Amino acid sequence: MNFILNRDKTVVSLSGRSVEFVKGQPTYVPPQMHAEVMAIGALPEEEMPEDDENKKPVELTPDERKLLIKQAMEDMVAGNKREDFTAAGTPNLKALSTRVGFAVDKRESDPIWAEMHKVGD
Repeated sequence: MNFILNRDKTVVSLSGRSVEFVKGQPTYVPPQMHAEVMAIGALPEEEMPEDDENKKPVELTPDERKLLIKQAMEDMVAGNKREDFTAAGTPNLKALSTRVGFAVDKRESDPIWAEMHKVGD
């Protein structure tokens, strides 16, 4: 689906995709990025299909959640941004939840973080 933005801007998704907008020019945006480009003010060229609006969120298995959280933590470590971590050096839960797209609490993140930082067994 094509979207139009009122300014020149490149949008880079958390999934690694990017879209370059030119002011007022319709630009194709992959379905995975629709919500992200609308969040910055891009408007769909035509009306959004109802299916996109009424989809139920996909339920993830505990293993899938753990894998996504671990990958997000690895990305946070690689990015090394101060705001991604607490004063104690653990992942900021708000930043982590934003990266994975679902709420993550301390009981879920702490064991994964500890497992990632085990020193020689």
